[in-house]
Amino acid sequence: MWNILKYPGPLLACGLATIFVVVIAGRAFADDVVQVAQVKAPSPSDTFDAVPITETDMVLGRADAPVTIFEYASLTCSHCAQFHGQVLPMIKQAYIDTGKAKLIFRDFPLDRLALAGSMLARCAGKQRYFGFIGLLFRDQARWSQSRNPIKSLGQLARLGGISQKKFDACLKDEAIKKVVLDQRLAGGRGYKIKSTPTVIINGRKYDGGLTFDQVRAVIEPILSKN
Repeated sequence: MWNILKYPGPLLACGLATIFVVVIAGRAFADDVVQVAQVKAPSPSDTFDAVPITETDMVLGRADAPVTIFEYASLTCSHCAQFHGQVLPMIKQAYIDTGKAKLIFRDFPLDRLALAGSMLARCAGKQRYFGFIGLLFRDQARWSQSRNPIKSLGQLARLGGISQKKFDACLKDEAIKKVVLDQRLAGGRGYKIKSTPTVIINGRKYDGGLTFDQVRAVIEPILSKN
């Protein structure tokens, strides 16, 4: 058996090295905590006393959640895709799945392709709506930048269980088209939406994509008052 008193050098060096690593790791962790703590809530570009949920809104989360997040987005907007791919999953895990917040996605198509994508998501129905929104953002480059975007959109529709016949009928559905365009018009007139993504959190409007830390900095003070 190795006598640790007879050979203190290696063990002492090893112990000091371990302590050094732990201290450095501790400092790094503390720095991360401080950095998160120092993230300030962005200043809203506008505030509204109330932003009512309408019967045409698509809602993700519990109806009684204390925080309401409205997202205005275009399905061909790359910044919107980035928000959905990187930020929204963390919002969903921290706040939506825990019943603290709900998300209302509002269509603000910037072009005809985004309009077609919004119509497709609505044709999928409420149960599959957010699944299609996620799919369209995830594969945005694949369908929106292809040589035949509508054909590529139809292929995604079939992957989601919508037949070509139903897809063709969907894009000709004037009622659904009106819902999407009316939502865009209402966003522009009622809430001065000019760009995407724009979010409104409990009446406070923020233009451009927010990071998760910024979203958290806005939401946590609201939760602390409830």
